[in-house]
Amino acid sequence: MNRAVTRWAYNNLLIGNIERLARGLRHAPSMRPERFGITIDRDIAYGSLPEHKLDIYRTTALSTPAPVVVYIHGGGFRFFDKETHWAMASRFAREGYLVFNLDYRLAPHHTYPAPVEDVAEALRWVVRHAPAMGGDLDRLVLAGESAGANLATGLAISCAWRREESWAQKVWELNVQPRVLAPACGYLQVSQPGRHADSHPIPPWMASRIHAVSDNYLPTHAQPTAAHAYANPLAILEAASAPERRFPATFAIGGGDDPVRTDTERLGDALGKLSVPHQIEMYEGGGHTFHALMFTDLARRAWDDKLAFVARHLAS
Repeated sequence: MNRAVTRWAYNNLLIGNIERLARGLRHAPSMRPERFGITIDRDIAYGSLPEHKLDIYRTTALSTPAPVVVYIHGGGFRFFDKETHWAMASRFAREGYLVFNLDYRLAPHHTYPAPVEDVAEALRWVVRHAPAMGGDLDRLVLAGESAGANLATGLAISCAWRREESWAQKVWELNVQPRVLAPACGYLQVSQPGRHADSHPIPPWMASRIHAVSDNYLPTHAQPTAAHAYANPLAILEAASAPERRFPATFAIGGGDDPVRTDTERLGDALGKLSVPHQIEMYEGGGHTFHALMFTDLARRAWDDKLAFVARHLAS
């Protein structure tokens, strides 16, 4: 069996196992949303395309007005969906948040900027409809992990700076100012995927996976142009001057063993130069998206830290 076939088989086995684990944990007695009084409205259309669906999570005892969370799943812009990320949405809902858990179009059939356009459309839908559901848009949180962290950061940028991209203009026109951004294990720059191996040793199979993410989402990443800007929200922030509107206080986590952890570290440096309140936490022993394994002590610690930061900044 040649190396390409071996990588294909390994990747599909890995992704399949992760999907089965994520979906299966929904039925674990200790994690079932119903145990915590969470109700879920499923497959609500936020746009005109089949992929434009979201789920709404809330507790039966939701106090209104409630803070709002927009959650964007990860998966290298290619895998997973809102159903594999139900546990993240549930965790926020347990704390009294009104949560909107999004789907968006996936690569390689839908390359950049399709996912960016989709999450911008979803945010517009949330802004129009959340108040009628008891949501408080003055306490808006944007959250996601890996690819979802990239997309959530892009939304935050569109809220804070007036930009030329059509989807960004539509977000700017909403005139909303998210209070908190919570990117986890973000892949925040799709161009130059080899940069991670330049900063620390990465196994060849993992380096290949990182390159595959960039190849699938932005096939022309080797020749970056201004039109690619939102594939690299980290680079936007690093080059930015003071925001025109408030950029949200940011709590970003990374794993000490995460091969793309340098993006999270650079995010802290960029936000510091912009004088944005932020907290960057690197959890030793954590791999990429370690926080998704909520039954582990490390993931629980990361979630406790995140939720404490969010609550503190929503209350300020």
